Amino acid sequence: MRVSTTTPGVNVNIHLGSATASPVCTVYPDGNGTFQLKANSCYPEPTGAATIYLTVTGPAVLNSLTFTH
Repeated sequence: MRVSTTTPGVNVNIHLGSATASPVCTVYPDGNGTFQLKANSCYPEPTGAATIYLTVTGPAVLNSLTFTH
């Protein structure tokens, strides 16, 4: 995930199946306003197909999102 925020403490949460489901992954961007590549491993690793929802706890700009296995 390449993300930027100027607000310290903002989190990007990844949910499966519903935006209100418990997050399966959380990414913690730096609050310095520059785009940075951030990653976090999901545990346990999700399997199968699901609709993915991203939620943020404050203002953030998402430049790219990559899933790897």
